[in-house]
Amino acid sequence: ESMLFADNLEVKLAAVELIGLWRVDSLLELVGGIAKGNGDKKLRAAALEAIGRIGGERSLKLLREIAIRPGGLLGAFAVVAMLDTDMDLAASFAAKLLAGSPENEMAHVVFRGFASRPGAGHALTKAFAKAKPGISVGKRLLASWISTGLVDEVVSQQLMTLAGETGPSEVYRPEQVGDLLAAGRKGNRAKGEQLFMSARLGCAACHRVGNDGGSIGPDLSALGGSVPQERILIEVLWPKKQVKEGYSLTRLQLKGGEIRQGYVRGSREGGILLFRDFAGEDLSRLPRERVEKLEEIGSLMPPSAQTLSREELANLLKYLFELR
Repeated sequence: ESMLFADNLEVKLAAVELIGLWRVDSLLELVGGIAKGNGDKKLRAAALEAIGRIGGERSLKLLREIAIRPGGLLGAFAVVAMLDTDMDLAASFAAKLLAGSPENEMAHVVFRGFASRPGAGHALTKAFAKAKPGISVGKRLLASWISTGLVDEVVSQQLMTLAGETGPSEVYRPEQVGDLLAAGRKGNRAKGEQLFMSARLGCAACHRVGNDGGSIGPDLSALGGSVPQERILIEVLWPKKQVKEGYSLTRLQLKGGEIRQGYVRGSREGGILLFRDFAGEDLSRLPRERVEKLEEIGSLMPPSAQTLSREELANLLKYLFELR
């Protein structure tokens, strides 16, 4: 308890984490005070996670109080923390929160939290279906989901439905390749760059070009000078057909229920799994005995380009073909 009042932030964070891991119900009010206070946001987020782990009606009441506060990223953390106690209630709060908030960071917190719990994605889609947000909200949520790089077929399909878009097909169509290549060579590079950078496709959230973009997927800075145009086309429209080495996504379910998505790296230690979260650069050393289920997903890139018009696709391809 005394550690919660330490001057050092790292000590406080460690204390809050231990309270959650050990489910110390007697300290719930103290941790709740930290979560509802005006202190460090990282500490408050950790307190919310601890409250969720402690569980029970008192914990749920605290989380609801914070979740219904207007605005604020911490409301998203509170909703995610509810998953440990009442998944359906958490999903209902999440659907309302996402439908009413334009903040991409908040959506990312919610989506990542729900993707890390077995069954939570399905609960979220049911809540979305009940909430029935408009198409404009659906398009915003779909763009936020794509930019996370997460893979969950149920959530993806539901968000595409909310956005009024037809689900893309994973079936490779070789008869289309020749015409699309020709169209791409005649496209508008400037308009293609705008599409690449747009939230609609979310390409820049995962791929770096020059000094801009994310690191979830391969660096595309010299794509046009190093990869044949036909392969570029195939990877854009049917990303699961050919996956660049080192970027085949794996979904791990750990004992205890946590789900993680990322890339498995080779290890000389038989009992250790080297794992890089798709959104980070650091390697985690996971004892294989902690892994309950390992599932190869393939490319995490969604076939969103199939939702483009022919002209838009030609413009996007033109931009990619000319990256040097």
